Amino acid sequence: MTNFDTLRKLMSRVVPSDDDQLERRESPRYRVIMFARPTGQGEFWDYRGNVGIGGFYLEGDEKIVEGTEMEVFFQLPNTCTWILARGIVVGHVDLDYGVGMRGKFTEMTFEKERHLARWLDSMYQLFQAA
Repeated sequence: MTNFDTLRKLMSRVVPSDDDQLERRESPRYRVIMFARPTGQGEFWDYRGNVGIGGFYLEGDEKIVEGTEMEVFFQLPNTCTWILARGIVVGHVDLDYGVGMRGKFTEMTFEKERHLARWLDSMYQLFQAA
């Protein structure tokens, strides 16, 4: 088990989903603007979304097929840190104004994983104090 796997395990928690069933969530998620594209294809597009320790969520106009490998990058709000990662689309949610796409990170440097984990923890502490 890597240090990051240990950190994921420590940050794991269970949260209720909209349909009152329990869903495993590796960490809280926070809103970011993400830039994403299918791996190696064309330009990056900007998406509203959110990010957690294990994955991401993008809202867009067009559905990206499940299983598509993605390149994503985003800045951690209120920091100078940019995260570049790869992931895979694992599901969709139909929205009134488009589609939401859930993704799981598959590749990120350890240094960036650590930055993301620390930022998520600081955001969690900030919202707990409010």
